[in-house]
Amino acid sequence: MDGSTLGERRATMTFITPADEMAALRTIARQRGITKTAALRQALALYRALSERSRDGERVVIVSRDGAIKAELLLP
Repeated sequence: MDGSTLGERRATMTFITPADEMAALRTIARQRGITKTAALRQALALYRALSERSRDGERVVIVSRDGAIKAELLLP
């Protein structure tokens, strides 16, 4: 699941990030068995969903198995 669709137009981007962030990206990608690009696409999809829900006045929370709210995700 990398969010890509056959036949879509693509763009290339190069960016500079601190070494610890790149290491975190590598670790996440390796743990999930996906490429770094796929991990970034998934992160962008999650950020977009969070942004849209926050804009619409909704709350996004992390809930434990017993239903207790453990954290609320907020955008800076």
